[in-house]
Amino acid sequence: MTFDKKTKIFILIFLFVVMFICTIFIPQIPVSKSYHEFADSRPCMGIPNFGDVISNFPFALFGLLGLITVIKMSGEKIFLERYHSWPYLIFFCAVILVSLGSSYYHLNPSSGRLYLDRAPILLGFICLFTAFFADRVNQHVGILLLFPSLLTLGCGAFLWDLSYLHVGGDLRFYALLQIYTFVALPMICWFFPRNCYTTNQHLYLILGWYALAKVFEVYDRKIFESLAGLISGHTLKHFVASIAVFVVIVMLRRAKRSLRVN
Repeated sequence: MTFDKKTKIFILIFLFVVMFICTIFIPQIPVSKSYHEFADSRPCMGIPNFGDVISNFPFALFGLLGLITVIKMSGEKIFLERYHSWPYLIFFCAVILVSLGSSYYHLNPSSGRLYLDRAPILLGFICLFTAFFADRVNQHVGILLLFPSLLTLGCGAFLWDLSYLHVGGDLRFYALLQIYTFVALPMICWFFPRNCYTTNQHLYLILGWYALAKVFEVYDRKIFESLAGLISGHTLKHFVASIAVFVVIVMLRRAKRSLRVN
């Protein structure tokens, strides 16, 4: 069965509306106090929770490398229009902020500090979704209309969560934007195969590595115990999630080579 472009976009919007309505009727999802009790709390060189803090370094490294890649591509006029680079620039800035925010949070885990970790992650998801939508559907609509709209939704989700800080927050809308991105991005690649900067293969790698990171997060203590205290699941989560960021860099470098040839 084939659909025209308007029908495909309607399906994506309808999916979001349905998920949004379902989210409203789901009970509040607070962060439990036990969430902040990570398996590996060992200090090293005066740094508390050393493993979970230092494992954020790859985010800073790949974020900086990604920024350099995008800036070079812009300078070499690889992007067909300068504004095509905006989602990628903001994405890698968000990744660097993840490194800083997550490191700060893990120095002394608490609900108040957790927001400095969540906010840039949410921004990163918004940028990634915008980048794929703009590349596959329409650059003007994706970057100049969709991105500000998603950013507004993201700010709304963040402020809603923050308003419930006294009872542990409310992760419903934060989770909604992440889950919708996971579901909608493969649909966008399927509906709109034409591409310039993005590829299906790299998207699946990005989502796969990030999904694996979430598994490590869930089994933080079990992994720590099974590895005799060598490394925890949460520390591995940071390393594995950073690989997803590196895949974005690889994808852009592939686009750079391809566009040069063409």
